[in-house]
Amino acid sequence: MKKLLLSEDTDYQVSLAGIISPLPFYRLAYLINSELEFNFSLDDDWIAEVQDKKTSAIKSEHVYYSYYDEMLEMAWSIIKNRG
Repeated sequence: MKKLLLSEDTDYQVSLAGIISPLPFYRLAYLINSELEFNFSLDDDWIAEVQDKKTSAIKSEHVYYSYYDEMLEMAWSIIKNRG
């Protein structure tokens, strides 16, 4: 499998966790919403810019759910890694 790098530089702290699940992606988002009282919603327009080392930038489309917690001022994302 070809490795790609995100082209966006960040100067803020990011925490990352991975979840492996046999559930369909939409069901996982639903369960996180219902059990943790989040409000993730599907963002159909989200496209990540990735950089191939040998070629120019390309667009990578993944299923993306997002949620912003106003009380904590924290953005949460769920991004499906594989299609």
